[in-house]
Amino acid sequence: MPARLFIIAFAALATAFLAAGAFGGSSAALEHVRLAAYLEAPLAPGKTSWVAIRQEMDPGWHTYWRNPGESGLPTSVSWSLPAGVRAGEIRWPTPEQFSDGTVINYGYAKEATLLVPLTASASAKPGAARLTVNLLACEHMCIPEQAVLDIDLRKASGSGSVFDAARHALPVPFAGASSFRLGAHRLRIAFDAPWLDGVTAGAVTVFPAAPDMVADGGVPQVEKNGDRIIWSVQAQDGVKRPQTLEGVLRIAGRGAFAYAARPAPAADSRAVGDAMGLWTAIALAFLGG
Repeated sequence: MPARLFIIAFAALATAFLAAGAFGGSSAALEHVRLAAYLEAPLAPGKTSWVAIRQEMDPGWHTYWRNPGESGLPTSVSWSLPAGVRAGEIRWPTPEQFSDGTVINYGYAKEATLLVPLTASASAKPGAARLTVNLLACEHMCIPEQAVLDIDLRKASGSGSVFDAARHALPVPFAGASSFRLGAHRLRIAFDAPWLDGVTAGAVTVFPAAPDMVADGGVPQVEKNGDRIIWSVQAQDGVKRPQTLEGVLRIAGRGAFAYAARPAPAADSRAVGDAMGLWTAIALAFLGG
């Protein structure tokens, strides 16, 4: 993937000369992104509290989702925590899709807030914590930016509205069944639920969470059949089939839904996601006698 490899090489080179944007504070003003870290509630031994990492981007600039798409780099967070305190996985808000006509990317414009759970063991003594945020900010060009933020785990910070808005931006679990099929050249994901019956194909956007699954330049197609949606796209050459395929299904006017699709059973003609699925199966059965 030449575009992504170029950006990775560029980011690695630039980071070698990049000074941290801020030390000893819970906020930082970088060149094109403003960052702030907040703790929802004091972290007590044996408990979990949440950290919100808020990004505010300059007009026209964006950062990236966990899967940046055909180019770009996801925002990463590394932690320096007191003994007995551990950080969980980032909870990512629903992304947007960006395209300049040649590549498709997934990320955030204007603002985004990442949520991270911190859990303290029963014997932990929460105190000062430090997080290092690395991100790639892009407009017509891309600039790697970094900030080192400090928070006191014994004191809540920020307003409740920050955390309410961050949770509202998270995709909710998909209330239905999802399956996928990865062929030699195409990835198909099927979504089944009675409430999908009134959804139109044009309202559907799918964000696969796994990078390097979709071929560069692949144009997604959406098929709608009653209460079933089938999203398909050209697959990256040589990609291996995962046990679970996670991502976000966004439906205009309905919201965003986190899915965890499992491989479709080989005998399930509906799960294949082929536009001719059932008729192909009938034809093959007839030819085979």
